[in-house]
Amino acid sequence: MIRFSGDSGDGMQLTGTIFSNLSAIFGNEISTFPDYPAEVRAPQGTLSGVSGFQVHLGSRKIFTPGDKADVLVAMNPAALKVNVKNIKPNAIVIIDTDSFKKSDLDKALYTTDDPFKELGLNSVQVVAAPISTMVKDGLAEFGLDNKSALRSKNMFALGLVCWLFDRPLEEAMNMLQNKFAKKPVIAQANIKALTDGYNYGHNIHASVSTYRIESKKAEPGFYTDVNGNKATSYGLIAAAEKAGLRAGRPGAVRKGVRGWITALPFILPGLILVAVFVLYPLLFTIRIALSDYQIVQGNITFIGLENFKKVLSGGSRFWYAYRNNFLYALVTVPFILLGGMLFAYLINNLRRGQGVFRVGFYLPVITSWVIVSLVFQYMFNNSNRGLINYILVDVLHVLDDYVPWLLREWSGNAAIWLMGIWKNVGWAMLIYLAALQSIPKEHFFALVSLICIPSKGFSASKLFGIHEKCRDFFIYG
Repeated sequence: MIRFSGDSGDGMQLTGTIFSNLSAIFGNEISTFPDYPAEVRAPQGTLSGVSGFQVHLGSRKIFTPGDKADVLVAMNPAALKVNVKNIKPNAIVIIDTDSFKKSDLDKALYTTDDPFKELGLNSVQVVAAPISTMVKDGLAEFGLDNKSALRSKNMFALGLVCWLFDRPLEEAMNMLQNKFAKKPVIAQANIKALTDGYNYGHNIHASVSTYRIESKKAEPGFYTDVNGNKATSYGLIAAAEKAGLRAGRPGAVRKGVRGWITALPFILPGLILVAVFVLYPLLFTIRIALSDYQIVQGNITFIGLENFKKVLSGGSRFWYAYRNNFLYALVTVPFILLGGMLFAYLINNLRRGQGVFRVGFYLPVITSWVIVSLVFQYMFNNSNRGLINYILVDVLHVLDDYVPWLLREWSGNAAIWLMGIWKNVGWAMLIYLAALQSIPKEHFFALVSLICIPSKGFSASKLFGIHEKCRDFFIYG
């Protein structure tokens, strides 16, 4: 059993997939288990950002991904620490010594400079190779920058594992050619790193165990990969066949009815709640809209669409209300979105007190409309008891007399607009803040620089992931 492990950006999923496909082509039985990091955007080199891919292979039937690994590829100290309980006592551990420096050990919360001794790994067989350095030196001829070159270090580790298990590289090279068909330079760089890893293992004559798993000749036929979802579907279909649940058969219908009767007591409370608090109010609202409802007497007389005719032909009152609603949306929505974006940007750049400001701006969102209305009624009160009048007349002496804000049409509308903006801007701020914090800072500032200082030799596509992040930023806002 082999376990590839490293940061989420180290390409462990691709490495494990290629090796498992390679083993299947070679004639081995396999079962795989991808292990994704606990945090999607965990800092590089930390324990919560470790990603892994486990491959269990053999010459006989394999039914599980396995438990403890015979070989662990640990691209950094965090990967070694996370998987220390998942390897056998005499397992082979392949590490990149370039990623096991003091700063890397600190990120993974080691307390000593010897991670193997600290973790009690005294009997494992260690293959320590300066993978990052050798990959950068080996790919110098391709003219790649350091970051792009280091993305191929997973292929170096794959080549080393292929040497351990005596796997030919031709099929792996074909897979890389197909995957990077539109990027021939990247394809050749990965193939070079794969070959270098294989040759390194062959040339160092490391005193570690090597493996040979006999392959069996595959019978001619059609073969396919089966993932977890597909296997679950096949299992359900097989179970249904075994139980005799086929469409159109009387036995299946009877069993289906019995199944509904069995489930009914469990779903009945939910159905009652939906009926009482959702369906009944909805149907009663429709009934009132089509009736002459006298609340005091309790009489309800069906009149069809007369209420709608009366509203639409009742003069200017309806269109006056419609105009006010239209103006409310026209004014408040842009200010809510732009204000939320501005506040999110300012809060995101604070070094301290982000939590206080987030709570402060979001508090109106969860405050009842009744309380918000009372607050604004106090602020725009027509007498000297109103806060706005008090400040403008008694404190600043800007006005000579108190203004009846709520009695005038446009000032009353403006007060309602301000109340709507103040009530909802916190929600927009929270959405934009979540979008901003999901974008790595270096990508964000690179985008800002790209927008503010255009460069002919630079394009946004060169910023890894920035297009998708900005798209999500504006969609979710």
